[in-house]
Amino acid sequence: MRSLFTFILSLIIFSFSGFSQEKESYTYSVTGQSEYGYLISHHSEMHRLSVRYFPSFRLFVGHKTTGKKEWHQEANFPELGVGAFFSPLMYNQQLGQAYAIFGYFDKVYGKKERNNFHFRFGFGPGFLSSKFDAETNNQNIAIGTNVNFFFFIDLQKEFKISKAMDIKLGLGMSHFSNTGVQKPNLGINLASLQVGIKYRIGEQTIDLKTLPTREYKKWRNEVLLNFGRRQSEVAKAVATVINARYQALYSLNFRSKLVGSVDLFFDISDPTQYEFEEISNVFQVGIAAGYLLNLEQIQFMLEWGFYAYNNSNDNDTYYHRLGCMWMASEHLIVNLSLRTVWARARNVELGIGWRF
Repeated sequence: MRSLFTFILSLIIFSFSGFSQEKESYTYSVTGQSEYGYLISHHSEMHRLSVRYFPSFRLFVGHKTTGKKEWHQEANFPELGVGAFFSPLMYNQQLGQAYAIFGYFDKVYGKKERNNFHFRFGFGPGFLSSKFDAETNNQNIAIGTNVNFFFFIDLQKEFKISKAMDIKLGLGMSHFSNTGVQKPNLGINLASLQVGIKYRIGEQTIDLKTLPTREYKKWRNEVLLNFGRRQSEVAKAVATVINARYQALYSLNFRSKLVGSVDLFFDISDPTQYEFEEISNVFQVGIAAGYLLNLEQIQFMLEWGFYAYNNSNDNDTYYHRLGCMWMASEHLIVNLSLRTVWARARNVELGIGWRF
C-alpha cells in the first residue's frame, strides 16, 4: 500500500499538464482489457496465499467529455464511464473468484488525444465468492466478508491502430477491502501487466473556448465530523469510530490544493458486542498532509498522517486517508473516506463538514 499511495500522488500531481488541440473527438468508447499478475504479499501471513500468477479481465464503457463544463477543458477532456471486473484469483477454493462494478475517470497526458499516456482510476462495490470462516475456510486470512470495496489505478500507453481502434498497454493495481467492518481484513491487492483494445464510437466537437480566469481563495478552512465502525483484530467486539477533523487548504490553482489536517479519533466500544474479548476505548490525535483534486462538486483527496498521540494497543505510527467529497453547496460538504494503515483498512469515514 505504501507504493500504491506514492504512485497515486505522483500521477495526480502531474496529471493536469497540457490541453488537447484537436477539435473533433469520439463520443463513446468500449474497451476490453486482459491482465496478468499476482497477489501482493503485503503481510507475512499472505505469503502462502501468493503462490502463482493468474489473469484478470475488465470491460469499460466510457463517454468523452466535451468542454461544456469548464473543468472538462481544465482536466484535458477526461473520459468518464462505468466498468466491470472479474478475476479467478488463485484458482483455489480459499480465495474464490473476484467480481466488481465501478465508475472510472480516465485522464490523458499531453497535447494530443491519441498515442499518449493515460492515468485511470475507479472504485465501486466488489464481491468475493469466498471469505474467511473459522470452520470451513480458515486458510483465507485476507477477507472476512463477501461484499467489499473495490478500487483500482492504471497507468497506460495508447497506440493508434486504425481510425476507430487503439491498443492499450500498461500497469495497474487493484484492491479489495471491507474497510475494517469485519475481520479479517488484510485486504487483497493485485498487481498486473495489462493489454486492451479500445473501440471509439461516434464523433463530436470539442469546445476549445477561452476559459475565464477562475476566482478562488488561496486559503480555505474546513471542519468535518465523521462516523464509522470497526471490528477488533481477534473476535467480534465492535467500536464506533468518531473523527473530528480540521483542514486547511492552500490552492495551487483552481484544480489543485494542498491539504493539512488535524484529526481527533475516538473509538467508543460497544459492550453488547463482546463475545470473546473486549475492545478498549481509544483516543488518538493525528496530523496529516496531502493533496486535493477539485472537479467542481466532486473532489478527491489523498493524505499521509502520523499520530502525535495514540493510546491504541496496535501501536500504529502512521495512517493514510483516501477520500471523496461532494460539495452540496458552497459551504456544505458530504465526506466519504477510508482510513488505512498501509494495506490494512482501519475504518470507513462517513460524515458532513463546513468549508469557510
